[in-house]
Amino acid sequence: MDSDWSQGYVTEVLYTEHFFRELSPAWLNYVAVLNGCQPRPLEPGFTYLELGCGLGQTVTLLAGAHPQGRFFGVDFNPAHIDWARRYAGAAGIGNIEFLERSFLDLTAQEVPECDFIVLHGVYAWVSAEVRAGIQRIIRERLKPGGLVYNSYNCLPGWAADGPLQKLVYETARHLPGDATQRTTAALKSVEELVGAKFAYFAAAPSAGKMAAKMAERNANYLAHEFLNEHWTPFYSSEVADEMANAKLTFAGSATLAENHLELLGGDDLQAKVKAQPSARLRQLFQDLAQNQRFRRDVFVRGHAQLARAAIARNMDSQVFGSARDLKSLNNMAKVARGEVKFDEQAFPAFKELLGQGAWSIADLRKEVAARKLANVDVERTMTLMAATGIVVPCAGAGRPAPIPADPRQIRIPLAVNRALVKRVADSLAPGQVVSTVAGNAIGIDPVFAVILSLCSQPWKDKSELKERLLSEVKRRRIRFSKPAKEEKPLDDPGRAAQFFDRFWSDEVPILHRLGVIAVES
Repeated sequence: MDSDWSQGYVTEVLYTEHFFRELSPAWLNYVAVLNGCQPRPLEPGFTYLELGCGLGQTVTLLAGAHPQGRFFGVDFNPAHIDWARRYAGAAGIGNIEFLERSFLDLTAQEVPECDFIVLHGVYAWVSAEVRAGIQRIIRERLKPGGLVYNSYNCLPGWAADGPLQKLVYETARHLPGDATQRTTAALKSVEELVGAKFAYFAAAPSAGKMAAKMAERNANYLAHEFLNEHWTPFYSSEVADEMANAKLTFAGSATLAENHLELLGGDDLQAKVKAQPSARLRQLFQDLAQNQRFRRDVFVRGHAQLARAAIARNMDSQVFGSARDLKSLNNMAKVARGEVKFDEQAFPAFKELLGQGAWSIADLRKEVAARKLANVDVERTMTLMAATGIVVPCAGAGRPAPIPADPRQIRIPLAVNRALVKRVADSLAPGQVVSTVAGNAIGIDPVFAVILSLCSQPWKDKSELKERLLSEVKRRRIRFSKPAKEEKPLDDPGRAAQFFDRFWSDEVPILHRLGVIAVES
């Protein structure tokens, strides 16, 4: 006997395992600071709620990165909550609680007042009644000055492709199989229509291309994207109006580049957007300029624009670090407009400093002055580096001792990271580790996780470690992705040796400066 408790939402297959760094409290605080709002204090503690947490990977890892915080994940799918609790338990993360609740059923007594409330991709997938429930929760549970992250499918980007979702949804309803099988088959049938001279696909060629591209995505994700009964893309102004029901005001975008109009288009485009009389209209024009199809909006509860002195103090305290290899960086970065160029004399100094760890803007100014680098706008440089992905906003400064020339030991200080590394090494599937410095999680390659696991055992030198890795590759029959065309083909031991060298040259410096590992002589 069949029964349906789904409220029009896909429940027969799990959502995908994903981590979204933009949901980090440290990241959201930076968006607030950048746009003249007051950030939420992270010490000595704060409360964080994710609505529609899915499998709970994001909220769990953020709890691990912020042990002083109290985290809650809510989802109405019991299979999601069961998976999330197991995941958090296996990682040994205790400052998180998962609730199996509908947004219409969650009561004020079950969650304390929150500093942060986030929901990723949920808003465009649920009914108007459920959206009203989300607004109620925010209105009742968000502290004054609290921050909200709400990401959603938006217009005008989905205007041409929106009928594709409807076509897949209606087609899939009449097909056999589970949700993933029906979605895959529906997308295939839609692809076949492209060559049948349907006027829609002639008028909207992007829809046909999208159908072909989507067919390559994870099947569980596709089911959740296409088979929700209430799927609705929104204009940013419509979401802003609904968020106003909870006394929220738009603050900025968690897609950091979108806070810098000069990176998104030429002078004429910028002038047209800036000429609009309200922030509401400027955001709408900006979406039109980019043909925006997905937004990551950050809202604040009550918004009193800070005075310049307060904004400057907050920005001076803002910390940045780098979660990428710095050796190959030059002073040019690609943006929607084309390229942005950083000061040629100062850029090597910034690379050197960021290679040491995470710095506040105030401390970077002191270093720039000590090096007698003239006419360097440190604040603008760091905010543009963040917008272009060179640096990330961090929870706190941290500069560990330099890596010894001849390291003899690598430790993983946090128990949660030891558990996460083991999980990735055992499964050989990409995963994350947490950084309390960044207040976020960073990806780790499975082979790097295997090497870290081997490092936890006594070892004399790198040659011994490399031999252990080669033995592990052989024992577990680890296979590597196909090398790029320009690379000389290598057998698996050769690729393993390549990964080993990259681990020491690229990965160790990143993990070390973010506090994930400690390297000792």
